[in-house]
Amino acid sequence: MGISTSVYIGAFLRIPCFTRVEPAQPAGCGRRCGAQVPAGSRFCPACGARAQGPQPERTRQVKPRPYDLDDEAADSLFWTPEYIDGGENATVWLPNERGTGTVVNADGGSATLSLRELDLNALQARYANEWAHVLERIRERFGVTAEVDVGVVVYSH
Repeated sequence: MGISTSVYIGAFLRIPCFTRVEPAQPAGCGRRCGAQVPAGSRFCPACGARAQGPQPERTRQVKPRPYDLDDEAADSLFWTPEYIDGGENATVWLPNERGTGTVVNADGGSATLSLRELDLNALQARYANEWAHVLERIRERFGVTAEVDVGVVVYSH
């Protein structure tokens, strides 16, 4: 088993990472049956599961993925390679659609692709319009503004 490297050339989404505060949780049932566990008790009085101690408030950085949208249509439009760097505090979503861009497999060979005919501004505007519903859903769900970018993405898979 190995890692392959591919190069994608075309439009993609860049979504900023954000922080999420998870509120403190009181001691309770480890199965989350909703029962309160008396102080000093090791087991839930309602279901018998091991009690869970109190959890302090936590702040964590979230790197949004397409499946985090809870929107099947948007989830099927994009994917995120496991090993990808979206820059500082950002993640990259690549389109699933054929014809959106060009993928060049960079393993053990080379390829040439002319970028002269590409009108990058027109390409960016086209996909900003086509993906407007996804951009709005990202803003609603995550509270961040994603941007349509056009360029070269090198990723391993």
